[in-house]
Amino acid sequence: MRGRASRLSAGDLTSSSMILHPASAFLQRHSRRFPHSLPGKRVTDTFNLPFSHQRETGSISSGPHLNSPISLSLFSPFLSAHIMGNGPSFGMIATVVWYREGNASYGKAGYEEAAKARFRPDDIPDRFTGKRVLVTGGNQGIGFEAAKWLAELGAEVHLACRSLPRAQDAKAAMQAAVPGAVVEVHALDVGEIAAVKRFAEDFKSRYNRLDVLINNAGCMPTERTTTSEGREAIMACTMGGTYLLTTLLQPLLARTDSAPTAGRVINVSSGGMYTVSLPDAKKTDLNFQSVSKYDGRLFYAVAKRLQVTITEVMAKRDPEKRVLYHSMHPGWAATEAVKTSINDFYESKKDMMRTARQGADTIVFLATSSKVDDQPSGQFWFDRQAVRTHLPGAGTASTPAQDESLFESVRSYVEPPGQ
Repeated sequence: MRGRASRLSAGDLTSSSMILHPASAFLQRHSRRFPHSLPGKRVTDTFNLPFSHQRETGSISSGPHLNSPISLSLFSPFLSAHIMGNGPSFGMIATVVWYREGNASYGKAGYEEAAKARFRPDDIPDRFTGKRVLVTGGNQGIGFEAAKWLAELGAEVHLACRSLPRAQDAKAAMQAAVPGAVVEVHALDVGEIAAVKRFAEDFKSRYNRLDVLINNAGCMPTERTTTSEGREAIMACTMGGTYLLTTLLQPLLARTDSAPTAGRVINVSSGGMYTVSLPDAKKTDLNFQSVSKYDGRLFYAVAKRLQVTITEVMAKRDPEKRVLYHSMHPGWAATEAVKTSINDFYESKKDMMRTARQGADTIVFLATSSKVDDQPSGQFWFDRQAVRTHLPGAGTASTPAQDESLFESVRSYVEPPGQ
């Protein structure tokens, strides 16, 4: 049966998807007990360097600073611990570091600091005329702000939304704010695999080129929710539908002789993915049917981790960079969806949260900037720079073989054997 789903964009959920889980509550109660240094401990027991100097296997070393070191020795018993027993779980070390990094860098002050330090006037072009952009879940929040910004630059913007009336309202709002904006709307529930297939075929029949695909749609139901096809809603929308839509639209995005510029795919992920590991492909049911206790926040984080991995694997399988693949997270942004759906979090963080437009900044940068052309495909971005995909000491890193195995599991998820 279908449960009640909270339908928010992926970007809107970034600021909220992880903050209220048990480990975060523990952190809020005991954060003052985390010493900045401990006498007699080895240097390697503490994080006393900026994150830009920390590495974990397979990660990118750049990233925001964490000014206060955290003692690993305090949390060593939790390095391999699970919070939820069987199945996926939050990592204690990862959660501690993520929570403190979020307070330091994911809010408005972090954005303003990044803008002052490294944003340049030519990062985003003055015009993006003649480009066609498709945004899923673009009727509200960060997705709406990204779409409106691109319309301001002159792009032809397509909104693919579950609710067509809301998409039409968003179109009207954009055109009122941007006279002359070219905005088209489409009905699409990304969590319904058959609907994604129909949409992709229709879109390809009507258009011969797509310059940018922004996979922004997401959901985080509070109880187990299934699609009409029987798939768990979070995984169906955030992981399965995102992968399938990207795959089916690749022919329109790919660089060709007649379209010499590679199209771009931007997967709007969540910083919450830092708190979880990649599931074991051989043991994990991607519909989470074997998990006794449903936790939408946890499964959303897992889906976002998978989304980042899918981005990386797609990039590796396209060494000629016919399409550029990137994932990003927008930080903690104040949106109406966050305010109404998780009001406790909003009330506790509203004074430090960034605006929805600030959250959309890196999406627009990745969609338009020529500075991205020379960057490796498949990277994870935050505030206009590529950052590592695993927090230092968190133990969440996976091997290339594990990444490939999960990627094949996702392929089977949307195209079961025999179909």
